[in-house]
Amino acid sequence: MEIIDWNRYIYPAFTYTLKSRITQKLATVVLITGEAGIGKTHCAIKVLRKIDPDFSVDQVVFRHKDFLNLVVDLPPGKPIVFDEPQYVIGHRKWYKEVAQVIVDTIESFRFTVHPLFIPIINKSLIDKTVRKYLVQYQIVVFDRGYAKVYRVRASQFTDDIQTPLFCELYLGLIDSDKCQNPWCLTCPKFKDCNYLRAQYERKRASIQIKRYKAQLEEIKAKDTRDMTMRELIAYAKSIINKLVNKRGEIDVGKIMEELGIGINKARVLKRRLMEEL
Repeated sequence: MEIIDWNRYIYPAFTYTLKSRITQKLATVVLITGEAGIGKTHCAIKVLRKIDPDFSVDQVVFRHKDFLNLVVDLPPGKPIVFDEPQYVIGHRKWYKEVAQVIVDTIESFRFTVHPLFIPIINKSLIDKTVRKYLVQYQIVVFDRGYAKVYRVRASQFTDDIQTPLFCELYLGLIDSDKCQNPWCLTCPKFKDCNYLRAQYERKRASIQIKRYKAQLEEIKAKDTRDMTMRELIAYAKSIINKLVNKRGEIDVGKIMEELGIGINKARVLKRRLMEEL
């Protein structure tokens, strides 16, 4: 159940406002803040399903380039969730990408009309100018299924920002009416489940795994860059089977791939290995 706006008793005030903004072709950027694991993305999807009953996991993105693809491919009026990107890209890059996504939304809204929801831990992680002047609403999630919506208004005469309470939201987890299991990852049916919640959790898990692998490669590359040539030779000898091609020859490309070093250093290492083996 969704209970909204105790003062005016308008049901449902927030989703009605979002639909109205779409009709008027007004840019709509909503930040959803709250501590990690409290259900920010679930809140976003629950709200957006009310303005787009066909909302799918394909409308949840983690990178700027994926966002731009959706802007081009989605029919006008379809919302997008740019989901906690700090988990999948570096902090500095994330800082810039979130700001760029918001700017892109504002610039393209009169043509594409895509409401944008961004779940983040804290709005201070976003560029100050962007969050002050290009965000219209902030949802603060206080507990799983409970949040408050605030209207963000920048003064046209001073640097003041007003954030009056707009309404309260009482929302459960995604598909809570179909599945009572609060944790998808522990469910035996998780891999084959077609509920939107499971699709989202699988997509996020996949992104996380890619991120971990990329970080591992970065760490490995840094470690090998910091090694002396003698240390590199010793390490290369321990993994020599990974450094040879199908003909059994030491391969420069494989050295670069496995050790994360440049071509010149890889050529020197190959020559030294051939001398010692």
